[in-house]
Amino acid sequence: MATVVAGWDGSEGSERALALAATVAAEGDTLLVVSVVPAGLQERSFLEMLLPTIDVSGLIKPGSFTDRAKERLEARVKGLKTRAKVEAVVRAGDPADEILTLLQERDASHLIVGFKSYEKHLRYELGSIADKLVRHAPCAVTVVRWPAAQAR
Repeated sequence: MATVVAGWDGSEGSERALALAATVAAEGDTLLVVSVVPAGLQERSFLEMLLPTIDVSGLIKPGSFTDRAKERLEARVKGLKTRAKVEAVVRAGDPADEILTLLQERDASHLIVGFKSYEKHLRYELGSIADKLVRHAPCAVTVVRWPAAQAR
């Protein structure tokens, strides 16, 4: 029984990575879907970050970035079509470091992440998070590119 990990941040690239992970994970496998909140934001709300000098406590629903990330991730994986057992995992810290730690803790066999190239000259390069994961992961890594690199 294998453990497949999919990185998810709500982007189109992460959606495509999650779709692939759902098909790769076999019956009896565990599919861990992980979302990482930057460490400096884990206990703050988005509005508090935007307006740090204004008391917005009466204007916003209580909850931190971590709470919101967990709600979004759990809503996303609910009903995910896969044969594997699905677990939602939210971590706080550096995204690459947190995913690498999770891979080791859970003895993962495969990591699937998305990547989006914003500029034409970058379409053959990986982003810093994907690059770090490819270089340091203790398991196989699949990077799902979005949009797919166009042929010349």
